[in-house]
Amino acid sequence: MFSFPVVACGQPDTRDDQTSIDGDSYIVEHWVTYSCFEGYRLIGNSSRMCGSDGQWTGETPFCK
Repeated sequence: MFSFPVVACGQPDTRDDQTSIDGDSYIVEHWVTYSCFEGYRLIGNSSRMCGSDGQWTGETPFCK
């Protein structure tokens, strides 16, 4: 039986204190969704995926 190591990306980054992340699984092909607290708007893509290289796809969005 073959087994492959599980690749994980670690907790995704946030650029500010107004950003919230929905998602608690940080392994390959799992997605997280960013959102902003009331009164702020999200700049950038709201979703990122954990890639097979252990890195999150795309740029870290932020709230303004």
